[in-house]
Amino acid sequence: MPASDKEWADLRAKVLLMAEAANLLAIPDRPGLLPGEKLTAPAGATDLTPEKSAEKIKAEWPTYLAYAQTLQNGAMATLKAVDAKDADALVEAGGAIYEACEQCHKRFWYPDAPAVP
Repeated sequence: MPASDKEWADLRAKVLLMAEAANLLAIPDRPGLLPGEKLTAPAGATDLTPEKSAEKIKAEWPTYLAYAQTLQNGAMATLKAVDAKDADALVEAGGAIYEACEQCHKRFWYPDAPAVP
């Protein structure tokens, strides 16, 4: 939890980056890799390759876009909590961001991963 004005300001800058990242995710056909980067092996045993993930995103674009919007909404709620220096709201908004990310990753990056008990 931020303990000083500087820590709150640093967190605010990071939250703004996350909000902008959500905007970038909403650009159709935007590559998920850096220019020239080639990944052919998934990061985890049940992960899709970046290429397969991109195919799945394209095939399910409205669902993917909804996840990006959920992330954007979470970032904006977090920004409000940071501006108010409201620790409880910050924790709640952070949980919403985590859930938005995890649900999208489960669908578009590691859909075959075993459930965690």
